[in-house]
Amino acid sequence: MAAIIKINGVEALACWDSGAQLDCISPDFIRAIGLEPQSRCKPLKIHLGTKGSTSTTSYEVTPHIEVANINANHRFDVVNLHKWDIILGSVFCNKHKVHLDYDTHQIHFGGKHIGGTSIPTLAEKDGVRPRPSKARMAAMHD
Repeated sequence: MAAIIKINGVEALACWDSGAQLDCISPDFIRAIGLEPQSRCKPLKIHLGTKGSTSTTSYEVTPHIEVANINANHRFDVVNLHKWDIILGSVFCNKHKVHLDYDTHQIHFGGKHIGGTSIPTLAEKDGVRPRPSKARMAAMHD
């Protein structure tokens, strides 16, 4: 599922993937908004979706995230991402009791049936867009 959220006050295209074990952010996106990555104490090996496919990340950032009723700092691993500015995985989803509702195309926070808040998702036809080019992202920072 995809939705727009704010990272340090800038709109970001987020992939909501409750099966992902990491919350990740693109190095292009953090450069565009002026975030400085911090070195991890120990590099983290990442197992990707294809058998035998791995990568490593050595950096992390802790930007401010705004979505629905969440307004807090959150740690992300810096990972090369193809289409997304960020991926919100099981760490974020469990912490904020996120429920991905594929039937209604909504993302619910704080529990679907206990009065939490919800946001709509983006559909391909409704504007899920590829990330801007590096030149356009550099212009965002100027």
